Amino acid sequence: MALAVSGPDSLEQRMAVAEPHLEPAPTTQDTECFWLYSSGSTGNPKGVVHVHRDMVITSERYGQGIAGIRETDTVYCASKLFFSYGFGGGMTFPLWAGSSIVLREDMSSAELTFDVIEEHRPSVFFGVPTLYAQQVHLAETRQPDMSSIRTALSAGEGPAVPCLRTGPGAFRVLDPRRHRFDRGSAHLHLEPA
Repeated sequence: MALAVSGPDSLEQRMAVAEPHLEPAPTTQDTECFWLYSSGSTGNPKGVVHVHRDMVITSERYGQGIAGIRETDTVYCASKLFFSYGFGGGMTFPLWAGSSIVLREDMSSAELTFDVIEEHRPSVFFGVPTLYAQQVHLAETRQPDMSSIRTALSAGEGPAVPCLRTGPGAFRVLDPRRHRFDRGSAHLHLEPA
């Protein structure tokens, strides 16, 4: 149902006459909870329906179990919250662990991510391969302080490992056996070079 922008059926009008207290909706772990939109990398773009248990399962199994996000972390995810990757990395995973979160409304770029990392000192960073490649290129002329990053994660068109190399401002891989690759995503435990 589409809501009118103004007039008697506008959202503002409906909110003005709404009850101040609502009863919780009767839900189960299998009840639809939210939709996230896919970019279409595996077909046509589409809304993907998630049920209530999805946030719990992904936060526990991936956010804590694989990514190792913990309460003492500060998490920065370059992807926006309306993407599944950004929603998990930028909100649900850190919230579930009790971590702090850095959120930016600006469009991510290598320059911006370096600025944010230097200012807010996150320990966990979520990026994508294209962004990591841009960061490596920019690190040839700028030597960002990446010393706060304990773990960098990637998802998208392929693992970021080929982009990573040692040198000023770049990352070096601590233990290649700890890489986890699953369906085009990579999880790296990194130490700034």
